[in-house]
Amino acid sequence: MSGFQILIWLCRTLSMVGMLVPAAAATDRYVATTGDDEDAGTFAQPWKHISHAVEHANAGDRIFVLPGTYDGAHGETFPINVYKTNQQVLSYDPDQADWARIGGDVADDDVVALLTIDTRASGSIAAGNRSGIVIKNLYFLGEDVADKDGPHAFLAVADGTNVVASTCSFTANACERSEMNASGSNGRANIMLDATNGDINMLVSLNEVIATERGGIEAHAAANSATFSPLRRNTISVRDGETALFAIRFESEQDGGTGPNDFTANIIESLWEPEQADGILNGIEVLIPEGGGFGHSNIIACEISGCRGHGILLSADGDGTETPNITLQKFARNVIVRNGGSGLVLEFDADGEDDGDGYINITSQGNIIARNGDFGVEVRSLGDISGGGFSSVNDTIADNSDGGVGFSDLTATGLGWLQRFQNAVMYGNHSGGAQVVGLGSLLDDLEALVSYSDWQGYPGADCNVNTLSNVVISCNPYFVDPANVNYHLELPSTCVDNGLEDLHVTATLDIDDEDRIQDGDYSCSGPRDPVIDMGADEVAPDC
Repeated sequence: MSGFQILIWLCRTLSMVGMLVPAAAATDRYVATTGDDEDAGTFAQPWKHISHAVEHANAGDRIFVLPGTYDGAHGETFPINVYKTNQQVLSYDPDQADWARIGGDVADDDVVALLTIDTRASGSIAAGNRSGIVIKNLYFLGEDVADKDGPHAFLAVADGTNVVASTCSFTANACERSEMNASGSNGRANIMLDATNGDINMLVSLNEVIATERGGIEAHAAANSATFSPLRRNTISVRDGETALFAIRFESEQDGGTGPNDFTANIIESLWEPEQADGILNGIEVLIPEGGGFGHSNIIACEISGCRGHGILLSADGDGTETPNITLQKFARNVIVRNGGSGLVLEFDADGEDDGDGYINITSQGNIIARNGDFGVEVRSLGDISGGGFSSVNDTIADNSDGGVGFSDLTATGLGWLQRFQNAVMYGNHSGGAQVVGLGSLLDDLEALVSYSDWQGYPGADCNVNTLSNVVISCNPYFVDPANVNYHLELPSTCVDNGLEDLHVTATLDIDDEDRIQDGDYSCSGPRDPVIDMGADEVAPDC
């Protein structure tokens, strides 16, 4: 046998031997306030501290935390760092009848987070692999730490220098503070995703978050790093009389990335009322500088109300050399109402230096943007932009104080960024006056982009769909109860069955997740085909 043949035989033999050695089986471990870290970590002999459990449990183990309070007085060490592949930290009581409470008195005054996910501690997760870490059904509680430096976050997630995708999930937890310190340069949100030397991929879902003074959920991407983080069905609020800068913020540095991201069915509830200074400032913020990106992302079926400032702020502020990019593949079925500022702000020059060259590309479909203190949609510094576009299809933009759509620093070149308003309801804005503000002599150019819409005050339009060739009407849309933010349509609304279904209509559901195209103005007893409605609501047939 040649040396090469011996080598092949040896490799095959070693491989077969390795196949006969079983992998370590995942084990369920237990932690209880009455436990002992010298015990075995079983249900009968639980460990005492979560920090001990995550250190001594193996990769893939599930760590069940029994009800009780795990804080500094209990001897818990913070931050609790979870770093082993596929490790799970779960409440023993999934119905949350009796919570496992983490935090409160943290003892140390420089703790930056209650729980961290930082896979650099293991050095065993190779680049591109997924950590699979799960944090679920726990209650994070901040204490009164006004005289301390921290903690600044309930959960802090860091990339590792050797980790490209640290895929985790933070699900069905509760985050509540009692004067948790989050101010100053070291302040952090309740949930902080910080990509510095690699990427973070983390599902954040079904959590109840009471925002700190800074904010609720924050993601930050440094240069050459990115976050890919679905945020789904979270509820973010503040206590009465308290403030927060934002509910959700995604921010990148130069050449950093935040996307693709998926914001679905999140609820942002702020208690702001006119003449008050409390509540959440902005609901969702996406802040992208030169060379940064927020690409191929979705904001779908979110409810944002009562913010002191804007419902959603998308800012792409370039320096004239590198283009910031914000691309929303889907911006659909959101309800953005009763915010003190504008419902949706698209900003191209945040620093006012007229060096924007930003790229924002959005197709807005089936949203309700109503009763906001400024504009429904506000477009700032739309000058010599590098590309993108804005389309509004089946949106209801109504009863916004300053106007339906407002523009500032607009040029004729910038107007080319606007693509269409189709199947829209633009009504009751600016006290029934100007639906669009800030266009001046360019207003005629915008009106040429409007079709199959109920647009109050549109030149020559009335309640007859045959009056104008582009089928624009100016007629009472018959909202059910606009004073109480019910912008569903009811008959005899002319908006029903008078829209246009074409390639620009990509949504298959209306604001209530019902079929987008129904024969709403007919009794279902005749041959007439269903036709799409104008606005976010699709009226169902009465049959």
